Formats: sequence, C-alpha cells, structure tokens
Amino acid sequence: MIRVAIVGLGGVGQKHFRALQEIEEVEITALIDRDKAAYTQNRSVYSTDIHWYASLEACMDQFDVLYVCTPPSSHEALSITAMSHGKDVFCEKPISNSIESALRMIDCAQSNHRSLCIGYNMRYRPSYLRMKQLIDESVIGRALQFWCLRIGMLTVPAHNWRVTQHELVGMTVESLSHEFDTIRWLFGEIETVSAVISESHKNLPGFDDNTSVRLKLASGAFATITASWSSHLKKSSRGIVGTTGSIEMFGDDVWSVSALRWQSTGDTCEKVMHYSENLDYHDYAGINRAFIGSLAGRPAEYPDGTDGLMALKASLAVLDSAKRGGEATFLKGVGP
Repeated sequence: MIRVAIVGLGGVGQKHFRALQEIEEVEITALIDRDKAAYTQNRSVYSTDIHWYASLEACMDQFDVLYVCTPPSSHEALSITAMSHGKDVFCEKPISNSIESALRMIDCAQSNHRSLCIGYNMRYRPSYLRMKQLIDESVIGRALQFWCLRIGMLTVPAHNWRVTQHELVGMTVESLSHEFDTIRWLFGEIETVSAVISESHKNLPGFDDNTSVRLKLASGAFATITASWSSHLKKSSRGIVGTTGSIEMFGDDVWSVSALRWQSTGDTCEKVMHYSENLDYHDYAGINRAFIGSLAGRPAEYPDGTDGLMALKASLAVLDSAKRGGEATFLKGVGP
C-alpha cells in the first residue's frame, strides 16, 4: 500500500483526493492545510477519519508520497522538504514561479533519487489521448500547425490566491502552461515565442488574462494560442492541420471537450467521436494512475520536473516577449 498525503485542500486538492480514492493501492493518510477551515468546510469531500495537520513537518512519518496542491510560490519549499526526507512528490502545475526554483526542485529529486511528477493531466484525458494516437499513426501526415482557442470567464473573488499581492499569478503562468506542455507532448520542443498580453482588471496590475501567442517549433511546425479569462462567451477549440488531414477537438468552455473530429485525404466525410469531459476529478484519474503505477513498479510515463521546467520557460518567454512589444524570445533547453 502506498501512503499519500495531500497538502492544499482547495479545489484541485479535492479533485486529486477523489481520484486517488479510486486507486486500490493508495491509502490517503494525511490531509494538510494551514487553514483548518479548508478541511472542516469540505467534510462532504474529505473523509473525517483521515487526520488533518497544519504543517508538513507534523506528519512526515505518516506518508510515502506527497501531493502538493498549493499556490506556486510554496511548491519549492514543500517539495524539497518532502524529497529530502525520502518522499516522492506529485506537484501541481506550474512547477514553481521561477526558473531557479524549478531547477532546485529537479536537482533535489535527482540527488535524493526521488520521483517528481508535475500535474499536467491533459495528457491523460481520453480526448487528448485519441488526438495523440491519430498524430502518431500519421492519420493527418506531418503536422504543419496547431491552434488553440480557449476563452471564458474566470471569477476572481477577493480571497482567490491568484490575486493576492504575494502570489499574483496571471493566466500565462498559471494556466497556459497546460497548452505549452500539450504542444511539447504532441510535437516536440518549442524554439521561439512571440506574444502580446493584456489585463482587464485595472485594480490588479500584473494579472494578465488575455493572451495571443505564436510559437515556432523545432519540427518546423508552428502553433498559435488565443486565450482569455475575461470573455463573456465561452468556447474551446484545439486542432492540427497536417499534410494529409486535420483534427479538431472542441467544447463549450475553456476545458470542456464535447467532440473530436478529423478527416484525411481520401475520406468522403469527417469522423467524429463524442466526449463529455468537463475537467472534474475523472480527468485527474489518468495522471494519478500513471504516477502511482510507476511508484508501484509498473512501466508508466508521467510529466517530470524537466517537463515542468520547459513549460514554465515557455510561459515566462510569453511575458518577456510581450514586454518587448511582441519580439520573439528564444527558448533555451534544460538549464538556467
């Protein structure tokens, strides 16, 4: 049995809790949050027989794997503390809020021979897996371009950690990293980034919530991303144009997927698969099964610290390019 502790009992922590409960070899032994209300006010989610702790240090002997579901600024300290004590770590995305911090986390994992998984769960959603299968089977030939359109409204209550002065994490770092990881997973490395961003909240300078990004990939393909957290209309569309076909998956909100369609040279009509994916806890099941399976000795791939680092580099490159009027920023490989 693999003993798991979860630190950070907000929305994402709740989704991981429910997904982990469905894995037979997992026993959740500790729930950690400095605010006990996050535990007591969610009794309908968290089992009352699992003990709550105010700090990681108070329960270090109670678990084998730590799930870090806290704001990015705390990822490094929590992850390094756990790995230094011989624990494996699942860290929610983004890996951290700076390149230097991410590198320290990766170094700690390597030096302590620990597993570090970064929470890019899109790779394991059924619709995304089907899209990758079509690409890998050359159904659309060589990929020429990838597009992502994702718009919706992010409600920003006063207590939301994203808008506190200590955190202030905008859409590019907090959310677009999913798109950068997906692009790397599907097509390989990103070479250059050019972008413009804007902010719709006058009282939140530095909180970007509208972005237009263009990426040049090492494969020769390119990708575009149009994203908004302030749109009164909701929609998502992600797709690929290839040399012999095209694929699109779409939904009626930023993260929902209702259908995947594709058509190739010689097809008389497009093919369609229907989905009902709304980013609930079911969409976190795949990545948890992969990570826990790898710890149990089964062959499984999962996004690691390097994947987290490269997604963060792309996010920060967007902000850098935007500051320079949209000029291209070149991405370096793994390292500072």
